[in-house]
Amino acid sequence: MTRKYLIYLACGSGAASAGLAKDRLSKLLYDRKIDAELRVLRIAELGGSVTAKRPDAIIVTAGQIPRTLPEDIPKLSGIPLMTGFGMDEFVDELLRKLQEQG
Repeated sequence: MTRKYLIYLACGSGAASAGLAKDRLSKLLYDRKIDAELRVLRIAELGGSVTAKRPDAIIVTAGQIPRTLPEDIPKLSGIPLMTGFGMDEFVDELLRKLQEQG
């Protein structure tokens, strides 16, 4: 993969849990030589942010994924990034979904 991906990480406050997930995901992607811009948002900001700049994937660490988001954007639960369990499998799934997007 040579392109740069845009990934939104969202939680209720847009601070603690999404920030931790961003730090962990950043290292995991770096180790696999995947170029990605990671942005931390509040769940309430997702709709407007997706309209302004469409991400390649959305990861939600806490709270519900809004149903109003476009269906064709991959959405994943960031719980493995929070707990530290299953992180490699999570990244495998994320990369598979990104590759499917083209």
